[in-house]
Amino acid sequence: MRTAPIALALAALLGSAAEVRAERCEVSDASVGLQFEGEWPEGRQGAVVAELRAALQVQDLVLCLEVESDRPPIASLHLIEDGPDSVRVEVRDRVTAKRVERALELGDFPDDSRPLAIAVAADELLRASWAELVLVDAPEPAIEPPAPVRAMVDRERRAVSEETTGRPASARFLSIGGTLRWHGDGSLFGGGELRIEIGVHERFAVALAASAARAQNEVVDVGNVDGLAVRGGLDLIASLVGSTDGLQLAAILGARGGWARYRGAASDPLTEGTETSGATASVHGGLEGRAHLGAFQLRLGATIGGAIAGIGATANGERIVGTGGVEIALTLGVGVRL
Repeated sequence: MRTAPIALALAALLGSAAEVRAERCEVSDASVGLQFEGEWPEGRQGAVVAELRAALQVQDLVLCLEVESDRPPIASLHLIEDGPDSVRVEVRDRVTAKRVERALELGDFPDDSRPLAIAVAADELLRASWAELVLVDAPEPAIEPPAPVRAMVDRERRAVSEETTGRPASARFLSIGGTLRWHGDGSLFGGGELRIEIGVHERFAVALAASAARAQNEVVDVGNVDGLAVRGGLDLIASLVGSTDGLQLAAILGARGGWARYRGAASDPLTEGTETSGATASVHGGLEGRAHLGAFQLRLGATIGGAIAGIGATANGERIVGTGGVEIALTLGVGVRL
């Protein structure tokens, strides 16, 4: 029983320290303002600040006490003490340009749990204001929602989809990109790629890709040879770090199949050039880094693999270039969320 007063004193001290730290916060696109009104019991404001800061930090939001600024926080929380057992929670939201409030009765809460109850109520009301953006027919936001708000809306949208469909909702992206691919047989191909990525789980996705590329013009003693390759295939993608709401590092395992052609042009006009073509196939694995900016995705990937089937161009009975051997590829792409 003697430890209870000590615990309450420590909570008050920690709460006061948290309140001081909140006062030093600077307003930013990720900040939420806080203002107390009315007569509050000693130490309770600091305890509420500590609880609320922890709740908002999970959502990448920063709690700040109201400050004079030409750029106000994205939302302001006003906690009004209406009596010893009653608190009114008010949210003034710049994103939706709305003001919402709720009354919280504290009579059934023990005194030491009231700061947590107030913080939870404030956090829930703030998220409820932003959850409106999930609705299909929601009005346009009053200001561009900052990254933490967009991330929260995406999480709510996935939760709603999972509840209504019975399966997890995952991101889908349609992207275009440039590829540079080197083969151990000597060919260096450069071209473009079209890819659609379909999430099958929160951390896993499959991607269908199609690409067309040309090989550099290889010059030899008897002339030169150029190449053309058209490929398609499947990638399995597993998120290692991060998510489709921000930065992400993913592992890739995939296969490609297609058709390639080499055409030679002889340096002697009287000698006819040669052409060879055929099927190609390869497997690969690698890493891909992604940056998600709202509805857009920027990705950079590197893979290494090997040919299962390939073709090559020959001159004087010797192979000059081909699609066999080791395969190393770099891809840079930009996509949009579907």
